[in-house]
Amino acid sequence: MKTLLLAFAALLLSISAAFAAVNANTATADELQTVAGIGPTIAQRIVDERRNGPYKSLDDIQARVKGVGETSIRKMAAAGLTVSGGARSKADSKADSKADAKPDSKSDTKAGPKADAKTDPKADAKSAAKTAPKADARP
Repeated sequence: MKTLLLAFAALLLSISAAFAAVNANTATADELQTVAGIGPTIAQRIVDERRNGPYKSLDDIQARVKGVGETSIRKMAAAGLTVSGGARSKADSKADSKADAKPDSKSDTKAGPKADAKTDPKADAKSAAKTAPKADARP
């Protein structure tokens, strides 16, 4: 009976470990092996490469760790592998950069006058006079 209870407890622990998120920047090699798709070799490579600096994303792991390809990193992410509080992919980064590059039309109208549309000719003449060399300057 004790053996049966012990086996049941081990089963519950393994199920909970399968659904727990594992942070690639803080996990030990043994903890990384609880993620589906990560064996002892890949786990050790992840830990070893982490000495060169923390991982910034799952794509960073893919780029830096030999033997981890696009398909395997997707499986690892689905199985609970994360990087410092969240997994970001190249697609997420591209979407963010497009959003940053696109100006918000509402904020632009309230920001004030547009500097590049029309400039003050007097201000331009003053700044040009300050930067231009004087004609009568003697060496």
